[in-house]
Amino acid sequence: MPTVVKPRHTPPLGYCGRVPTLIVRHPHYRYYNTLLKLPALDEGGAVDYNVALLICGIITDNSWETGWFARSADGSNMCKRGAPLVAADGDVFYFVNDRSYKYAICISWDDWRAPSTDADLPCAFSTLTIDPPPPSLRNGGYMEDVKGRDQSCRASGIIDICEQAHLVPAGEREWWDSNIGESSDLEIQSR
Repeated sequence: MPTVVKPRHTPPLGYCGRVPTLIVRHPHYRYYNTLLKLPALDEGGAVDYNVALLICGIITDNSWETGWFARSADGSNMCKRGAPLVAADGDVFYFVNDRSYKYAICISWDDWRAPSTDADLPCAFSTLTIDPPPPSLRNGGYMEDVKGRDQSCRASGIIDICEQAHLVPAGEREWWDSNIGESSDLEIQSR
C-alpha cells in the first residue's frame, strides 16, 4: 500500500524571494520592543489573526482571551478581530486588556505556566480535531515517511541545519514534569 503523506508545502515568496515577516511589538517600550517575527505564510503574505493571538498569548502568560492587535503603539488603529494580519501593512502591537496595561513577557519555558485545566485553554482548542495517522502506518512508519519527505525547513525551504522539531524541547523534561506530566498521559519522547 502506498504511503499517505501530504505533498511538501511550498511557502509563498515575497520580495526578492523571501518569505514576508510580520513583526509583533510591545506597545509600552520605545526601544527593543520586538516580541516576535512571524513568517507570513498565508495567502497575501498574511498571518492568521487567531494564530498570532495564541502565540502572543502564550508568551504573555496565557493572555489570549484578553489580547488584541493594533497598527499603532497607542492602540488607536485596532486590527479587526479575526481578519488576516498582512505583513505589508506594517508592524502590529500586541495589547493585553486595556491600552495602559504594561504586561510581562515569559522569556523561557521556565517562566511559562501551562493552563491548569481544559477550561483555561483557548476556546478554539475545544473544537480542534486532530486526524489520527493513517491506519497502515501506526507502527512508526508514518514519522519515517514524514522525515523522508521533509528534508528542508517547511517555512523557508532551506535545506541546511534542519532537524526534527518538538512541541516541547526534550531538554525541558523537568519543566514538562512539573507543569503537565503529573496531570497528563502525554510524555516527552527522547531519542
